[in-house]
Amino acid sequence: MHPIMILEELDALVVLFLKEIPQHKQQSSVRSSSNPKFVGQPTSAAPSLPEAVGAKRKRPLGGDDPAPSFNIFKPGHPFRSIKSAIVLLVCALGKICLHKQRIPDIVTEQGEAQPHRSPSMRNGGAMSPIHGSPPGLNSHSQSSGLPSPQDPYDRTMPSRRAPMQGNSTGVRPTPIKRNYDGIPGLEYFALATDILGSHLGGIDLKHVYAWVLAGLYHGQLTRAVESWAYIKQGCTVLQEVMRTSIYRFHEIKMGDGYVPQESRRDNQVLLAYWTCLQLESDILAELPLSQSPILQYEDNMPYPNTTFVKIYGYTAEECGSYFAQLHLRRQLNEIHSHLYNPDKIHRPSSPETIDEGIHGLQTQLKTSRDIWVPAAFRWHDDEPPAGDILSARLRAKYWGSQVIIYRPFVRHLLEKEPIPYGAYKDPRLPRPESFHELAINIGDKSVPEGVDPRTLNYARLGIEALIQSTSAFHGMPRKQRIIVTNIFGTAHAQWGNLLTLAACYTDPLLTRFVDSEVLSGLFRRTIEFFDVIAHRSSPLKSERNILFGLASDLSLLREDPPTSSSFSSMTSGTTPVATSAASHPPTSHYGNICPPTGSSIFASHHAHSSRP
Repeated sequence: MHPIMILEELDALVVLFLKEIPQHKQQSSVRSSSNPKFVGQPTSAAPSLPEAVGAKRKRPLGGDDPAPSFNIFKPGHPFRSIKSAIVLLVCALGKICLHKQRIPDIVTEQGEAQPHRSPSMRNGGAMSPIHGSPPGLNSHSQSSGLPSPQDPYDRTMPSRRAPMQGNSTGVRPTPIKRNYDGIPGLEYFALATDILGSHLGGIDLKHVYAWVLAGLYHGQLTRAVESWAYIKQGCTVLQEVMRTSIYRFHEIKMGDGYVPQESRRDNQVLLAYWTCLQLESDILAELPLSQSPILQYEDNMPYPNTTFVKIYGYTAEECGSYFAQLHLRRQLNEIHSHLYNPDKIHRPSSPETIDEGIHGLQTQLKTSRDIWVPAAFRWHDDEPPAGDILSARLRAKYWGSQVIIYRPFVRHLLEKEPIPYGAYKDPRLPRPESFHELAINIGDKSVPEGVDPRTLNYARLGIEALIQSTSAFHGMPRKQRIIVTNIFGTAHAQWGNLLTLAACYTDPLLTRFVDSEVLSGLFRRTIEFFDVIAHRSSPLKSERNILFGLASDLSLLREDPPTSSSFSSMTSGTTPVATSAASHPPTSHYGNICPPTGSSIFASHHAHSSRP
């Protein structure tokens, strides 16, 4: 998804990591029958486990009984270098991405879910919460190909504090499982961030990689604030890395816009820059957090060389998807400048009308979609959702851009608020006979007096974009985690989409564009999606409950939906199309439903809103 590292360099780091791990020591010992001594508890440790406190020792019950010989394995810690941290973070991220089922929640020693807390801090870096969790939590993690640093003797031996925990019967207590027994990759992440905490002053490109990888791991756990904190730290380090090259990059941008293929260092820095910018922008689209300094250089930075990315291990599909995402990110920022700039909102005599602004934006997006979208990812709007993650991500971000283009018109009609800036070039309302020429499609129902048909048509396009954006990932396997860089942002955007669609569904004017069966299918699939990713300690759990309650209030959740309805197309993977609903609930009770202030659809500071 983000070719931030050269694969051959990563392979070299893995080889170096394996060579640098201190070899374990094997020691054979036999206890004399006449001289009782403290002995080590035999274990079945793996050869590459990190060294911990020595094996459990205890007094023998029978002092004169001979004991068999045994081996003590004392594996060593990896070196506390930034290279080791990168390898461990890659292992952590790979392991959690291989886990397709629901990730267990973090728990306390008492077995209760943790509240919204960040990992504890150690050496200045975030340590993972690997302390107590209930014994019944089983591991769901897959093998990542490298030995796990998880301590195996924690499972077979009582704690050193066991005699103080009230166990005086001599019976071995049930070992307390830790969070890394259930959360995939957490054992690698704990070691990596412990190392990373001692590298806060590092300003090398490898430090950028480490911070970004740590942020991506937190993103898989739907911990968006922690993910943002790591990624922002990586952005800050990157600013120092490229500080002396910014002027040179600006000159390249003013030229052909691409760095030469042979400029290995420049291409690596630019790949890191655009990756950091995308990751940070995707989080800021959903959360009101501060920006890092690198966003101010966006207009001065060229793209990396596409051939460079391909020759260093990435497929043409991965490369094409990455650069298409870059194009969308740039256009999203342009949309923000045109439609959400405070200067234009408060300036009634804007030199550019809404029609002209939207036409210019769509020239770079919709009109030229077959140009900037690689051939392998092109689609028609009536196609079913994509079944591969790269295509689904690209379509989701594209439809997210369409949502933020047209959402001011949806808001205008729902909340009777003014259009953000400007006016139509012709202030007169168009006559019905000119609708076809102006590409205005407002359905068969009449337009109420005082409503501009052009505004209503733009609202229709916004509602269609909301439906397409919400269903973009519905072609992926059901009841499995989808692997995206910012799962919280994806879920939060879908939540905001459905709140807005529900408001349109109950609005007397906009209800013509929302089909009840289509909306029912969207609610059902989205609630299923939330059930896979939302934990008790996550704010997504509250959002899931809001969706369920809203769908129930609107009578959109049925036990057995008719198979001939448009909902059946949703469950079979086809994309729903907004049509006129045959029947709607009374609007008198729900006519005032609208997204809360600050939702991902309407809040002005979310103008970049799109999925990762």
